[in-house]
Amino acid sequence: MRYTIAEDKAVGGPGHAGSLVALGDGVAELRPERPLRLFTNLQMRVQGPNGEDLPGDVYAKVAGPPSATGAVLIHFTTLPRAVRRHLEEQAAAGERRGSG
Repeated sequence: MRYTIAEDKAVGGPGHAGSLVALGDGVAELRPERPLRLFTNLQMRVQGPNGEDLPGDVYAKVAGPPSATGAVLIHFTTLPRAVRRHLEEQAAAGERRGSG
């Protein structure tokens, strides 16, 4: 996934890579390419299995300080259905691989 920082309703600046390492109900853990400050607003694009951007922008806010691994807790403020479904499928596939 890629993210940009959204400030004062303006989204801009360079995009950064990140990965979601855990998914919960309306929240996730994001391992960002660069450190993020608490309460930073993010606009994210999630890529599908073939590397294509899934339709719809995801918006989230950094809701927790970095963990020892550098991951931060994010709270989704906008999460399109297609993206949610994809993330849930990826999380379920990861759980199946981990329990096999």
